[in-house]
Amino acid sequence: MAAKFGPASRKQEMFINSKATITVFGGAAGSGKSYMGLMDLLKWVHLSKFRGVVFRRTTPQLKGVGGMWDVALSMYGDV
Repeated sequence: MAAKFGPASRKQEMFINSKATITVFGGAAGSGKSYMGLMDLLKWVHLSKFRGVVFRRTTPQLKGVGGMWDVALSMYGDV
């Protein structure tokens, strides 16, 4: 069974459903900004030539326990 991912708040839902070329999403630490950024990339995985890049300020933010790498693997593992 495939994992299901979705927005946890109205603000996150508005971000995911935005049709704008550039969408700004702010909030305090732990508000889901990075998670939503990863989720937003899922819109494009059906395109065979799509490539996405995620940048973080430090490597521990990316590859530390529970970091973006772990979250991305849970989202994209079956894609």
